Amino acid sequence: MGWAGYTAVEKVCSFDCGRLAFVRGRLERGCLERGHLERGRLERGHLERGQLNTAFRWSAAVRSQLATLTSRLEALSTSSESSRSNPYLVPKEPAYEITPDDSILVHYPAMDGKDFFKHKSGNRADDLAYATEMAKEMQSFAKNTTQTYSAPKSALIDWPDSSSHHSSTDKTISRYQSRLANLTRPLDQFATEMFSYEVDPAVAQACLQLAQTMREHIAHLAQQMSSDREDLVYQSAQNFSHQGHS
Repeated sequence: MGWAGYTAVEKVCSFDCGRLAFVRGRLERGCLERGHLERGRLERGHLERGQLNTAFRWSAAVRSQLATLTSRLEALSTSSESSRSNPYLVPKEPAYEITPDDSILVHYPAMDGKDFFKHKSGNRADDLAYATEMAKEMQSFAKNTTQTYSAPKSALIDWPDSSSHHSSTDKTISRYQSRLANLTRPLDQFATEMFSYEVDPAVAQACLQLAQTMREHIAHLAQQMSSDREDLVYQSAQNFSHQGHS
């Protein structure tokens, strides 16, 4: 081979080597780019998986806390309902029945109402003395300045002599009305104590509602007695009129 041929071969080899180097460079750059790309994808994948794992862990923690709170609320609700329930109340149409036991009667003996309408003793003098003692006890409580404690007269006329029985009955009913009016004394004094001491608002409201209910019923009973006394006056007047014309 002459010099020219050698030179030609050298040029071809040099060109091929250049192309190989170019190709190699492109391949290396491509591999590097693909490597960066894959690495980036892998890193992003790990990051995303890490974020997802973190999110899952937070979600599990929140669910656990919610479950705990729910169970506590249910327990509180059950406890509250059980605390509000009254084991002594037995459903009985149209209302409820209560049977007091010794644990209540030891603190509230008057709740035993078997002898409610019976005299305390068989002796009338003792019963009258007991009635006087009870009346004095009611008068020992504070007076309400807006309350009338003496029953009004049933009529502005004098009872006829022939109506002595009606007159006596009217006085008896009048005395009972005054006793009823004095029953409001402890209720009113008790109501003022709800505002004078630190009492739980719910308890105070329940006590005041009880006092209000009792006062309304006592007043209604006293008003019914007034109507009965008016009827007695009317009957006495009618009888006196018939006797006068006979």
